[in-house]
Amino acid sequence: MKILKSLFILALVAVVFSSCNKDEDTKPAPVITFINNISQATVNPGDNYTIAGTITSEEGLAEVKYFNVTQAGETQIGQAITSFTDVNNYSFQKTINDINQQTVIKVMATDKKNQTSVKNFTINVNQQGNLKSYNNIILGAQTNATIGSSFASFNGLVYNLTDAKNNSSKIDLIFFYGTTNLATLSAPSNLTELNQVFTTGSAPNTWTTNNDTKLLKNNSLNFDNIINSADIPDVQATGGNKVNNLAVGDIIVFKTAATNVDYPSKKGLLKVKAITGTGGTATITYDVKAEN
Repeated sequence: MKILKSLFILALVAVVFSSCNKDEDTKPAPVITFINNISQATVNPGDNYTIAGTITSEEGLAEVKYFNVTQAGETQIGQAITSFTDVNNYSFQKTINDINQQTVIKVMATDKKNQTSVKNFTINVNQQGNLKSYNNIILGAQTNATIGSSFASFNGLVYNLTDAKNNSSKIDLIFFYGTTNLATLSAPSNLTELNQVFTTGSAPNTWTTNNDTKLLKNNSLNFDNIINSADIPDVQATGGNKVNNLAVGDIIVFKTAATNVDYPSKKGLLKVKAITGTGGTATITYDVKAEN
């Protein structure tokens, strides 16, 4: 009986000792910390954002994963990271591109003991949009003596030819009314046609800069509902240097030239509201939305 009792005590001690060793051997799960302990940010529509921070792991990291979290579930972003210069201390960065709605990114870290930690970062979107607007812009055609024919989307101003020549790097659009093309918005680079209708000493062919603005008519767009630059098509490759035969209601997408020193390579669109008169004294009225 004494022998059995002694064996029982030894077994109990062994279990307790083993349990203690197991507790002592298992170190904490990974700790995920975002920079400045900030777990959310707000961006403008179409912006990119880089989530950054550190992951510490006493057991040593085995892998790090990123997930896009939505109401429909989670989608892994890219491949798991399994190679680390320092398995105990890992600095991470993950860039999320073209953000147009609230985005939740989950960072998941798993150590070599298969312990997993997760932490979410929320990116909110400024719903006010990132476009500036100019309403009821009026341009006069080539011989209109009272209303300028040149427009700068950088500041929303209309310039007569003399002032446009002195500010040529700012000018994106010129209005003229042709015999065949009728109401036309043109890039300053369209000198073949502009030379035929502008013949004064301040004509576009005398300017220092002739911006090659790209333009494309796209009446499938809902002008009033567009508040974000991400919703404006990029017409750098598809646009031309003029849009002609314009009519009320037409939607024109444009992209400013890289040579516009104040407003290079910016997207915008305009909606024609009125065309009054014909010939060189005609006017065009439109609203504009353009990138900030």
